[in-house]
Amino acid sequence: LSTVFNNLGDVLQCASLAQEGLDLAPADAHATRIRLRGNLAVTTTWLESLDTAERECKRFAIESTARGYEQFAAIAHHNLGVMLRYAGRLDESIASLDRAARYWGASPTNPFADSSELVLSLLANGEVSHASAVAQAAVERTKPWIKPHCEARFGVAAVLAHRGRFDESIEILRELTDRGDALGPVNEKVVALLVECLYLRGGGAEEMRVLHEQLISIHADPRLAPTSSVAKALAAHRI
Repeated sequence: LSTVFNNLGDVLQCASLAQEGLDLAPADAHATRIRLRGNLAVTTTWLESLDTAERECKRFAIESTARGYEQFAAIAHHNLGVMLRYAGRLDESIASLDRAARYWGASPTNPFADSSELVLSLLANGEVSHASAVAQAAVERTKPWIKPHCEARFGVAAVLAHRGRFDESIEILRELTDRGDALGPVNEKVVALLVECLYLRGGGAEEMRVLHEQLISIHADPRLAPTSSVAKALAAHRI
């Protein structure tokens, strides 16, 4: 249940349930305890100290690998890669995210294989062609699942926006916003990128006003604040 709330972007509820689970879980329930400790690391610990959260994720990756929990190790490397991007350590971020992506990409389809965070790190590092290839492959690999498939398409939209192909990016992002309920907290990232694309293309004030209201009303994930705060400011400036 803690993981469900993490996926919904409810940081406080996720952390509360994770701590409750740790208090109840036996000391030898290693898999359960690793997952719950990981949920704490990517929620309250992240918000309190990114450095501490980073060290925790590294520890979980090592422990999970040693115990043969490959899925948990991939999750730890994925979360670590996102944190490293926020810290500006792009080469390390890409290496960590790529390690997770290679594990999930070992099968033809996988609900974890949206690769959108890897795409964002590659774009931030100027590796646009690589990012595009990763994004397109992720779209194919996630087709059986709505939410991961939408996240993969968000990666494609991010590549198009980076290349200045705003109309094509906007078309994808508008389609994704129509699936808001299915996206969960990813909707916040979609709306934020849509605002950015519209602003750079000179989009109309009315659509910006609607999107600004969406960003205000969304149950915001505080971990996305660096992106959503900029989008709110851009929208407010245009309207």
